[in-house]
Amino acid sequence: MELFPRGRWEAEKSLFYPCEGQKPYFLEAREASRNSVNASIFMRQVKMNRQQAPEMQEVYDEVNATTLLVLPYVTPSFHEWIRQQNQQFIDVAGNAYLEGHGYRIWIEGRKKGGNLSQGSSKSASRAFTPAGLRVVFAVLVNPDLLNEPVRTLADAAGVSIGAVSNALRDLDRDGYIRVARSGRFLLKPQQLARRWVELYAGILKPKLRTRVCLGPGPYEIVEEVKAWDSDVQLGGETAMLTKGYGIRPEESLFYGVYPWKEVTRALRLRPDPEGNIVLRERFWNPTYFPKSGLAPSLLIFADEFADGDERQALIAQEMWSHDEDLQRFH
Repeated sequence: MELFPRGRWEAEKSLFYPCEGQKPYFLEAREASRNSVNASIFMRQVKMNRQQAPEMQEVYDEVNATTLLVLPYVTPSFHEWIRQQNQQFIDVAGNAYLEGHGYRIWIEGRKKGGNLSQGSSKSASRAFTPAGLRVVFAVLVNPDLLNEPVRTLADAAGVSIGAVSNALRDLDRDGYIRVARSGRFLLKPQQLARRWVELYAGILKPKLRTRVCLGPGPYEIVEEVKAWDSDVQLGGETAMLTKGYGIRPEESLFYGVYPWKEVTRALRLRPDPEGNIVLRERFWNPTYFPKSGLAPSLLIFADEFADGDERQALIAQEMWSHDEDLQRFH
């Protein structure tokens, strides 16, 4: 966007709808509908230099010259080799080799840890901070909260009034909601839900207090799921099993109020770092959401899609497509 400030760029990640033969991460970008590029995004650093070219060749064989490699960092020693292969790439530091209709971009020398957006005039959105993600979650799960007083939304999300005001202001600025005299309106629920899922695991989840314990197995937990309405809510793979998806859970995840006294006592849990029960801090006020022994579907999906293995991720995608509570995001 910085390289083509006058262009209209659209990005679509098929995180949720992987195309046949494509990796889970896939990006399509268009500038004014004239240029299109498919991108293979590597979330982890690939060891790349001239001595390790065979390792990269294996990666290269899976893509083609029309595919843009998006990498954490390309070392200077590897830059020349990948360019000689006529392989387009860009990394987080801003190094790039891009060719298209009427342009060629060749940027090298940016050091690891650099930020391509340092010169951007647009500030980071406060809707995607840990507090902001709480607000976004509350609005996505219960859209009626969008037109409640700010104080009510703050109580539902467990954040300050100032955090709610900042998040709503930036959501309006970025086109996710519209503020009018008649109220606030959610404009892009699908895009906002996807954005929330992408950021939850890395930004909000690490801030939540967690305890791992040893206790009953997942199938025992499922049989008693209705017993947890008042104290904790079941999430993760065991919640997916409860919803009828074909998954074989190995652990159970509960969201509740720290230090989870009631469920600890009821299930006779004892701390164990290798245990099969995960207790995690609940970051929403259940008073403002439908009463249920399960966590909201959006959170169940996010936990399994981000943390599960490949098979769990595929089942999570099935849930995204068919779960009744997630239909509003389609």
